[in-house]
Amino acid sequence: MQLAGLLDDELARPAGGRSVGVKVSQMVRARELEAQWSKAQILEAYLNHVPLRGELVGVAAASQQLFGKHASGLDLQEATVLAVMVRAPNANAAALERRACEVLRQLPSQRCDGLATTLAQALARRPGPAAGESLAPHLAQSMALSMTHAMAQSMANSMAKNLPPTPVPALKVLRSTLDAGTQRVALSSLRRQLAELRGRNAEDGAVVVLDNASGEVLAWVGSSASTSSAADVDAVLARRQPGSTIKPFVYALALQQRFITPASVLDDSPFQLNAGGALYQPQNYDHAFRGPVSARTALASSLNVPTVRVAAML
Repeated sequence: MQLAGLLDDELARPAGGRSVGVKVSQMVRARELEAQWSKAQILEAYLNHVPLRGELVGVAAASQQLFGKHASGLDLQEATVLAVMVRAPNANAAALERRACEVLRQLPSQRCDGLATTLAQALARRPGPAAGESLAPHLAQSMALSMTHAMAQSMANSMAKNLPPTPVPALKVLRSTLDAGTQRVALSSLRRQLAELRGRNAEDGAVVVLDNASGEVLAWVGSSASTSSAADVDAVLARRQPGSTIKPFVYALALQQRFITPASVLDDSPFQLNAGGALYQPQNYDHAFRGPVSARTALASSLNVPTVRVAAML
């Protein structure tokens, strides 16, 4: 049932808890999974999708982030730490140590010696690159999720039509349209740009390169990885405020409707707007005002106050 919630956004746990209807739907989907997949396949899918420490999703990501190795290389204590994180991923170190020790004591000839050190090192570990070359981890994760969702949907359709269960196909190599050379150039370019912006509140970025003729994705860089404080977040897909990227569209529309020309003089000075019962006081990035400026200069300098004035005209 937990896997059903992880695979289907409509069955995921909302902030206020699941309703009876959602719980029943989750049970139905769980039975469909049970009819199609073996226990081993269900467990594997669950371990690949379960949220763990911080932004980490799946045992493979948590293993590399917390212990700097693939899951296949974990020792018993390390594996136990990940196992107890499933219950409460962001529990404090003392709670995790206590739970891990309880598990180890149930195993023959196992003790908790060194567990505190193992846990402390894991939680103190800084984000770093994945073990081995990891050119496009975010796209790979997205492709894997899409495939799993497609399999689950196919299964649900078969059950809905009362068709006999079909065997789960053996997983083969998934091929994307990425170009490895372009991907490496995009990643190195992003890291170089972030290095140049160090100290200016620019800590991460994303790059997508498309083939204009075919629409194929040639590069997909979800984060800088090495400099990011949330390397597992795919910034290509993460929703963010549009920020200054919306300014050219504001000016273009105002020019199109002939409210302004490139030479029009706009007032870059303090003012207030009524915003739903409150007052909005736009500020420029440097908190300074320049007085009268041309529309051309306001856009080129990415000034916020003149942009808000132009938007108000529209």
